[in-house]
Amino acid sequence: MNVDSIKSNFKFELVARIIAAVTSGATIVFLARSLEPENYGILFLSISIFTIVGFFAQLGISKSASRYISDYLVEDESQIPHIIKLSTVFLALLVGCSVIGVVLFRYRAAAVMGEPELAFFLLIGTLYIAGFAIKRHTRIILQGFQSIQFSAFIHSVEGVSRLLFVVLFVTVGFGAIGALLGYILSFGLAAIIGTIIIISFYRKYDRSTTPDSDLAKRIFQYSIPIAVTRSASKLDKEVDTLLVGFFLSPLAVSYYAISKQIIRFTEIPASALGFTISPIYGENQSLNELEESARVFETTLVNTLLLYLPACAGLIIISKPTVTYIFGPEYTEAATVLQVMAVYMVLQAIGYITNGGLDFLGKASVRAKIRGSTAILNVVLNIIFIPTFGVIGAAFVTVFTFSLYTIAVLFIMYSEFPVDLVRLAANSSRALIITILMTVPVYVSSLYITGVVTLLGTVAIGAGSWLILSASFGMIGINMDGSILDIVK
Repeated sequence: MNVDSIKSNFKFELVARIIAAVTSGATIVFLARSLEPENYGILFLSISIFTIVGFFAQLGISKSASRYISDYLVEDESQIPHIIKLSTVFLALLVGCSVIGVVLFRYRAAAVMGEPELAFFLLIGTLYIAGFAIKRHTRIILQGFQSIQFSAFIHSVEGVSRLLFVVLFVTVGFGAIGALLGYILSFGLAAIIGTIIIISFYRKYDRSTTPDSDLAKRIFQYSIPIAVTRSASKLDKEVDTLLVGFFLSPLAVSYYAISKQIIRFTEIPASALGFTISPIYGENQSLNELEESARVFETTLVNTLLLYLPACAGLIIISKPTVTYIFGPEYTEAATVLQVMAVYMVLQAIGYITNGGLDFLGKASVRAKIRGSTAILNVVLNIIFIPTFGVIGAAFVTVFTFSLYTIAVLFIMYSEFPVDLVRLAANSSRALIITILMTVPVYVSSLYITGVVTLLGTVAIGAGSWLILSASFGMIGINMDGSILDIVK
C-alpha cells in the first residue's frame, strides 16, 4: 500500500472515530447529568460486564479471519468466501453460548455484586452482547480487506445513532434502562449495515469448490493467542471497574468510569492510526520490505508521542475543572483518578499503534503471553490496593501493569524491524521538550478557569502553543492556508 492510500484510509478512520467519540462523549455527559450518580454507576457496571462477556462471544475469531483474508488476497482469492463463512459460523456459536450463559447466571452475578436490579440489566444486555459482537466482526473483517472506508462508515453510524437513541429513551423517562436500549439499538443498526457490506464482499470473489483442508483449523488455532491477548486486555480495561464496584460502591464506579471515558475519548488518533496501519506490517513482511516497516513504525511512534505527551501534561493540569464543569460538581472527586489515568492514556496510545501490527506479523502468541501475565498481575494488585486506597489505587495499578506491557511490545517491534534508535531518540526528545514548554502557558491560563468557556479557552491556548512549538522544532509543517501538513517527516 502506498503512502497516499495509507493517508486516505487514515483520514476515513480518523473522521469516523472522531464522530463516534464526539457522539459518545455527548452521550456520556448527557447521562451523567440526566441520571443519578448511583444509576450512572450501575449502568456502566453493567456495560463492563457486557464487555467482558462479549469477549467470549468473539474470542479472536474476527482478527484471525482478518489476518488470513489479508494473506489470501495475495495467495488465493478463491478461499476468501470460505474464510468469511467459517468465521461467521464460529462467531454465531460463540454468541449463542455467551447469551445463554448470561441468561442462566444473571441472578447469581447480581447477588455477587450486591446489586439485585443488575439482573434485569443483564437480561436485556444479551442483545447488547450480540449486537456489539456482530458489529465488531464486520469492522475487523473489512480491516483485512483494507476497506477502511466501509469499516469507518459502520463505526460512524453506530456512534451517531447511539446518541440519538439514548437521548430519546432517557428523555421520555426510561432512565438507565432506556440508555441501555439506546446502546443496543445502535449496535443493531451498525451490525445490519456491516452484514450487508460483508455479504457484498462474499459475493465479489469466485469461491473454490472446497476450502483448504486445514483452513478452519488454522483460523481457530490463530484465534487462540489473539483471544488470550483480548481477554487480558478486557481484564485490564474492565475488571478494575468490576472490582471497584465489588469492594466499594456504584458511586465509586461512577468516578472511575468518568475518568476512563475521558481517556477513551482522547485515544481517537492513535486507535485510528493503529487500525489503519496494522495490515501494512503483514503485507510488508510477506514482501520482505522490513526497512519500510521500520520507517512506518518509527514515524508512527514519534507522531503518537508528539500528540499524547502534551495531551497527558495538559490533562493533568486541567483535570479538576474538566470534571467539574463538564460532568458536574458531584463528580469532582474523579479528578485525582483522571490525573493518574492521563499517564495510562499515553501508554494506551502506544499500545494501539503496536498491538494490531504484532497480530498481523504473526506474533499474537508472544503478545498473548505478555498481556496475560500483566493482566493477572493487574487483578492481583487491584485486589490488594482497592480496599486500602480506593479508586486511586485501581488507577495506579492500571498504569503500572500497562507500563510493563508497553515496554515489552516496543521491544518486540524493535526486534522485528531495523529501527534507527538514534533518529527515534532524537525525535522523541523533541516531543518531550515541546511538552515541557507547552505546560507553562497551560498552567498559567488554568488559574483563571471559571467555567466551560474559560476551560475551552485554556484548551485552545494549549493547542495553539503545541502547534507553534511543534512547527518551530520542525516536527510539523503548516500550509499557507493554515492547514497542517505531515507530522514528522
